[in-house]
Amino acid sequence: MSLVFLAFEVDGYPATAGCVGYYFAGQAIRLSLVEERADFVEWWVNGRPVGSEELWHLVGADTVIRPVFGRD
Repeated sequence: MSLVFLAFEVDGYPATAGCVGYYFAGQAIRLSLVEERADFVEWWVNGRPVGSEELWHLVGADTVIRPVFGRD
């Protein structure tokens, strides 16, 4: 088993997997990977694919965002 550190940014600030942020309705959030990963597929927002390397999301309610990676 190997552990892989996922480096990404939230609104331009470094973040780690499992981070929690608090935003007011109407605020935008931006997520992007710090380094390019060949196995990155897309971001999912509340269980739905949004298919973008950099994600901009307008917060309107409780939201779960996660990156999706493929396997060779």
